Amino acid sequence: MSVTSVAQKWVSEAAGVTQPSRVVWCDGSKAEFDGLIEAMLRDGTLLPLNPKTYPSCYLHRSHPSDVART
Repeated sequence: MSVTSVAQKWVSEAAGVTQPSRVVWCDGSKAEFDGLIEAMLRDGTLLPLNPKTYPSCYLHRSHPSDVART
């Protein structure tokens, strides 16, 4: 059994138990990165820093109700 099929099987089993609204497979592509950046900029969780002093740098804030913050 390949690593991919093992991972796919595990994700399928975990999704069956947890019932997520969706499952997303990340491919690490530039398009995926750009889409994630754009989505976080749109929802306000990512803030661009000064582009002159910190080009392509951002501040990311988690949601206040995130369990890691409580």
